[in-house]
Order: sequence, then C-alpha cells, then structure tokens
Amino acid sequence: MDSTNILEKMRTRAMFSAYLGWIMDGYDALLVTPIMPLLGKLFFPGPFSLLGGLSTLVATLVGRPLGSVAMGYVGDRFGRRIGLLTTVLGYSLSALIIALLPTYATIGALAPLALLTFRFLQGIFLGGEWGPGTAMIMEWSRWRKEVTSAFVQSGYPIGVVIATIVNVLFLTYMGPTSFNAYGWRIYMGTGAIVAVLAFIVRSSL
Repeated sequence: MDSTNILEKMRTRAMFSAYLGWIMDGYDALLVTPIMPLLGKLFFPGPFSLLGGLSTLVATLVGRPLGSVAMGYVGDRFGRRIGLLTTVLGYSLSALIIALLPTYATIGALAPLALLTFRFLQGIFLGGEWGPGTAMIMEWSRWRKEVTSAFVQSGYPIGVVIATIVNVLFLTYMGPTSFNAYGWRIYMGTGAIVAVLAFIVRSSL
C-alpha cells in the first residue's frame, strides 16, 4: 500500500473518530433530559425533586468548560489521540456508574451528592471532546474551514436526536412502570455501551 493510500485512511479514521465523539457528546450530555423528573424523584427528597432533576443537567453544563480547557491542554501536550481516549473513557464510565447508583431511599443524602458529582465529572469529559476533537478534524480536513466547522457542529444535535429516539423505544417496549423501576438504569447504561465503539476506533488511530 503506497503512502498516499495510508495517509487517506488515516485522514478518514481521524475525522470519523472525532465526529463520532461529537455525536456521543450530544448523546451522553442530554441522555438525562427526558428522565430529569424521574431522577429528581429517585435521588432527591420530596420538596427538592424538581430542582434536583434539573440540577443533573446543570452539573454537566458547569463541568464542560473545565473539560474543554483541561483536555485541550492534554491534546496539545500529549497528542489528540490521548486526549480523545481519555474523554470517551471518562464520560462512558461516568454514565455506567450513574446507572448503578443507589437511590435516595437506599442511602439518603449521599444519593444526590453522588449523582451530581458523577454528572459533573461526565460534563468535564464531555467538554473535553471539543478541544482535541475539533482540532483534529480541522487539522485533517481538506474542506474549507467554514464547511469543516459546520460539519463538526452537526454531530451534537444528531446525538441528541438519537438519545431521544432511544428513550422513546425504551418507554414503548418496557412501559412506564418497568422503565421507572429499573429500565432507566439500562437506558443510562447505553451511554457507556455505545461509547465503546468510539473507544475502539480511537484506539487504532
């Protein structure tokens, strides 16, 4: 195989890897949006259930800027591949841990603290997708910069749409009762399962 073909394969894999991560960013970041009321009831005491549910999204948004700065530095210092492997591993493990967390009825005040902590950590790793991921696409793309930038941005809403579809499928086939009892855990766990694909692709960069 000549060097041109090798370079083109590297280019395709690098762009696909970064774009897939941007889709996963949207998927994992807003995975909780349809179930915020349920998380509020399960993890926060009665009077605070509504605000508690909303705080699961806020915690992630607060962590994003920190992750963007930190992982941007990691990408520049140690390479895009290391940065992107770190982000996908971080937010997928956070999603898996959240899916396994005991509720307020089981451990009391530790439940909301644990939930918000891991959503904050997830936000850091999700925010880290922007720095090294966008930089890698911009560096490898042959398109005009404005076209490349638009391409990157399109991944996030795609991830949000996929998360919404997955939620509807879970509710349709499990029913509200089963979903509220245990199905939401499986639903949250999909954030880790799907991220495995991104990790595999990035490992071979």
